[in-house]
This record gives sequence, C-alpha cells and structure tokens, in this order.
Amino acid sequence: MRFPPVSWGLPLATALLFAGGLSLAKPNPSPTADAVPEATLSYLKDVSGRCRWLQHTPPADPRTLATLPVACHQVRLAWSADGAQGLVHFKTEGLNGEEMAHLWRVRLDARQHTVMTLPPQGDLARHGFDAEGRPLVFLEDPIDLFPEDENPPEQKGYAPYLKVVPRLEGTRMRGVIAFEGQDYPASDTGIPGLAHAFRWEEGGWTRIETRSTSYGEDAAPGVRALEALQSLGPSPEAMEDAARERFTRVTDTEAVRAKLPSPKLPAPSAPVWRRFDTAAGPLYLTQVQEGGITYDEGPVYTEGPKGLEPLPLQGTRADSALTLFTRGSLVLVVGDNDQGTFLRLWDLKARRMLFALEGPEQASFWPLPVPQKSAAR
Repeated sequence: MRFPPVSWGLPLATALLFAGGLSLAKPNPSPTADAVPEATLSYLKDVSGRCRWLQHTPPADPRTLATLPVACHQVRLAWSADGAQGLVHFKTEGLNGEEMAHLWRVRLDARQHTVMTLPPQGDLARHGFDAEGRPLVFLEDPIDLFPEDENPPEQKGYAPYLKVVPRLEGTRMRGVIAFEGQDYPASDTGIPGLAHAFRWEEGGWTRIETRSTSYGEDAAPGVRALEALQSLGPSPEAMEDAARERFTRVTDTEAVRAKLPSPKLPAPSAPVWRRFDTAAGPLYLTQVQEGGITYDEGPVYTEGPKGLEPLPLQGTRADSALTLFTRGSLVLVVGDNDQGTFLRLWDLKARRMLFALEGPEQASFWPLPVPQKSAAR
C-alpha cells in the first residue's frame, strides 16, 4: 500500500537544475483570467527531468503554463482568486548540501515571473493569495530539539532557533517560547513551536500573525493554528481539505450499508464507509487508518443501472489511496498506489470516463475565477 503524499521538503540531488531558472511557456491565448470550462484540470507532470504546470480541458490538448527545473514532487502551487496569477514554491539543494526554498510569482496570462524572497522565520508550509491578490506565506517554526548539537543547520537538516524556557505564572512554572519580546505558551503535546503568517505589502513581507502550535504528529495543528489561513485563496491543498470535509460517515443502520461490502478487518481497525454527495448522486468509499495515517481508499461505489457498483477506474488497484473532487456531475479521482499516481475524470451523469492520466502531481480542478477585490500590490 502506498500512502498519500505527505509534507514535502526533501532536498534535490543537485543545484545545477536551478541555474536554468523558471522557463515559461511560449505565448498562447490566455486561459486564466476568463471563465474556464467546468472540466478544466490543473496538474504537474514530469517531462525529461523538468516539471510542467499544465492546464487541461479534455479532449483538447493541455497547455503548458510554466516549466520548472525541478521534479514535480518538489513543487507546490496556488492561484489568485481571479485566476490571473500563480504562486509557485519549490526547493533545491545548495552546493554545501543546504536546502534552498524558492518562491515565484507568475502572471499566467503574460507568462512572466518575479522571484520573491522568503521571510527568515521557519519553513514555508502553505502559500497563496488573499482576496486582494496579495501573496501570503505560512511558516512552520518548531523549537530546537537538539540545542546541544553544535553542527551547523545544513548538517542538522533544519535551522531552529526557538527554545522552551520556564516562566513563573502565579504559583506554577510553565514552559513558554520567547519570540520578539513576547511569550507564547509551549504546547504540551507533540513538538512545540510557533507558526507565522506573512503578507506581501509594498515590496516586502509583513508578519501579520504568530501563534503557538505543535508539530510531529498526524493530528498536530501546525500552521492550521493560524487564523490568517482562512483568508488563503485556492490551492490544490486547500481544495483537497475542502473535498475531505464533504464526506459523511455511513452508519450501520442506513439501508445502503447492507449493500456495501463488509470490512475485511474487525473493529476497531475496520475501515469506515463514507459518503461523498454529488450533483449526480452519492459516492461511497472507505476511510482507513494505518501506521498513524488516515486516508481514503478505493474502490469507489456509485449507483449504476444495476444498483450499487464500483466506479470503473481502469488500470488502478482497488486499495489505492484516493482524493475525490467534484464539480456538477463531474468527479475527479486522484489516486496513489504502488505503481505511482494517477487521475481519472468521470462524468457521472453520462456514465463515462472523460480522461485518464498516469503520473500527475498536485492534480485538481482548475479553480473557477471569481472577481478580485481592489488589489493592493
């Protein structure tokens, strides 16, 4: 069983790829700022050692929006609400083995990019735009787990500087994290730390929020502790989070439960059946907990002409880890298994598959553009 992709950040094997910079595609008619068809997809695809960001409305040919000199698993994307801009984050390895983070602001219609610096506190975990089109970044900042280690940060593999120190509050001592003249309560679970939110204003980053949080566990909040995260525009991660929230659990008393296969494992390890409602009827699949990781697993069941039946996802394993995105009667199934990643685009109303692809990264529907508030850039 191959688990869904987790938090990324492994350094690349060489820094030579970065020397080429970001290669932008030759001009094509802009597909970004105007309305896009509902079936339009966004995904990354490795081609000849480079990563292409593609916009694709099957059955037409995909459009290459940008070509990055890194492997696609090192790239994270985000859009502005109006679909005119992209924010691309990727990492490379420096000559001395240090990890180097890069952030590019891309104007998708003109195929032009701007190299952006990053704030010095912590490691970028999420990024995107606010409703006014201003870039936002959210950074993880855990405490130093090994303060006695005298190796430089590039040999440690991280560059922490925060420590938990004791403070007397009333009659009891408690641990706090001191940061820029303020004490933040240290978490009692996981790895304590801080999370920071920065917004790009007038040519530089302004810190707009810092909160205490924790890391190192599957359920640890990390940067999700930040309120500013609620103002973040569309990104594949945000769309995946929203899709997962649409599931509801199928109880044993519901009539449909008797039609679904019984779990192979006994409680409490048995998978849980969950419903995903769409405009063309509900979909059913199981949620699995394995090795401390929770994920959704195929097969996907739907109401067909002969009753409840598996959705044909040709060439995929039944136990693939899945994410579902829906738009009207369309369902985009993004999966990961021992053979690699895949996507399948289905029209549930027409009962046919529109598109299949092996090896995509960051696959999702292309967000439908919405009017942008007065921009402050």
